[in-house]
Amino acid sequence: MKDTWSLDALYQGYEDPQFLDDLTLLEKQKDHLNITSQKLSHTDEEHVLVQVLQEEERFFVLLGKLSSYMMLRQACDTTDAKTVALMGQLEQISSDATKAITKIERYIQECDNLD
Repeated sequence: MKDTWSLDALYQGYEDPQFLDDLTLLEKQKDHLNITSQKLSHTDEEHVLVQVLQEEERFFVLLGKLSSYMMLRQACDTTDAKTVALMGQLEQISSDATKAITKIERYIQECDNLD
């Protein structure tokens, strides 16, 4: 029986260019959510609503992928300092997006016709 598993379906490691690109992309998506949350308007609700929901979805899907990878790595080795540091970075990105996400959710609640 094999006592380790492969996480290669997610990333090849922390030096994997795709991992590094995704971490950078998540930071950019967070910044974009913050900018978008400042420009919300009820003038063209349908268009804005579709846009913000797509942005939120992209952010949370990527956050989930990165988070899952790091948590699985930590499950294998709870003493890995690199994992701990990267998880802290990921938590900071997520925390920095919280205000924007709250504004977006409030905007959605204010939309008149969600149907």
